[in-house]
Amino acid sequence: MINNYYFIFRYHNKLVHIQFPFQESMMKKLFLILAISSIFFNSRAQQLADSLFYGYIGVQYYDALLMGHFNGNSYFNPQGEMIGVPKLSNGMGGGIKLGYMLNTFSIELAYILTVHDHATTMFYDSADAVISKDTCGKAFVNALKIIDIKAYFNKGKKVEFYTEFNFGGTWIKVKNVSYAFSDSSKLGDATYGALLLGIGGGIIWCPAKRVGINLGVLPEWYIGTDVKGIKKENYEIEKFHNFRLAFDCGVTYNFIKSKAGKKKS
Repeated sequence: MINNYYFIFRYHNKLVHIQFPFQESMMKKLFLILAISSIFFNSRAQQLADSLFYGYIGVQYYDALLMGHFNGNSYFNPQGEMIGVPKLSNGMGGGIKLGYMLNTFSIELAYILTVHDHATTMFYDSADAVISKDTCGKAFVNALKIIDIKAYFNKGKKVEFYTEFNFGGTWIKVKNVSYAFSDSSKLGDATYGALLLGIGGGIIWCPAKRVGINLGVLPEWYIGTDVKGIKKENYEIEKFHNFRLAFDCGVTYNFIKSKAGKKKS
C-alpha cells in the first residue's frame, strides 16, 4: 500500500502541494533515522563545542632571573634626588590567570608577583669625594599580562605542547635605594616600570578532562623603562635594557560542561 505524504505551502497567494509517494513503513524508518541523526549530531556538536570552547582558571609558581642593566653599581640623579640601580638575585613567587580556550588557541589575563633580594651600591657627595655605601633589601617584581596568547599542538591528548606570546606591563618596587639631596640620611623606595614582551613555550599534562598541569619557559624583554624615587616623580630612562627569564609550573581547572550540561567536580 502506498500513501501519499505531502507538504502544503502558500506561494504567490496560491496553495502548492508537494507529494511524496513513499510506503508507510519506509516513511516511518526515514523519520526514525532523521530523529536519531538529529539527536546524535546535536549531542556531538554540543560535546565538540564544550571540549573546544571553554573558560579556565589557574595558579602558577614562578622562578625568575632578571638580567641586563640592573647591575647594582650605577645610579640616576634626576632633579634633586639619587636613585640607585639594584642588582637582583634569582626570585620566586606565584601568580593567577584567567583564560578562555578557542579550539587550539587560548587567550589569558594573568598577574604574577616574584620576590627578590637586591644588593645596591649607593653614592653620596662629600666635601672632598664621592662616597659609596652598600645597601640591600627586598625587591618586588609585579607583572600584569594583558594579552597572553597560546597556540596548542596535539590538542585533546594527554600531553599537549604550546607556544606563547604575551604583552603587558611590569613594575618593580625596590626597598631602600633612593634619597633626596636635602636629606641623604633617609633612604626611600624606588619603582621601575616598563612594558613587557614575552615569547616562550611549554608542555601540558592532562591527567583528567578538567585538569591540566603545565611546565613552561618564558623569555621576556623590558621596553621603555621609567623610574620613580623618593620624591614620587616619574622619570623616563633611555638605553636601559633588561631581560627576564622565567620558569613556571602550575595547575589549571577547565570549566568544561558535562553531557547533561552540569559541571562535574
